[in-house]
Amino acid sequence: MQKIIDNGTTVLLADDGMMLTDGSSFGSTVRLGKEADESVWYEITAEEADKRMNGEDATEEDYQSALREMGVNV
Repeated sequence: MQKIIDNGTTVLLADDGMMLTDGSSFGSTVRLGKEADESVWYEITAEEADKRMNGEDATEEDYQSALREMGVNV
């Protein structure tokens, strides 16, 4: 992972074949706000990112957490 500063904004760039994630969002490039914590971002393989985005790695707890975030009582 590379870190650059672009016009005062921190930009994280994933290495080739990798994706950045904070556990819920994914991207090859991440622009952080001034108050954002860059330490929560880490690299995973693009294959792993695809699995996570398609729910292949999701657990029952992940699904319940997502439902709670949407306001569903589980």
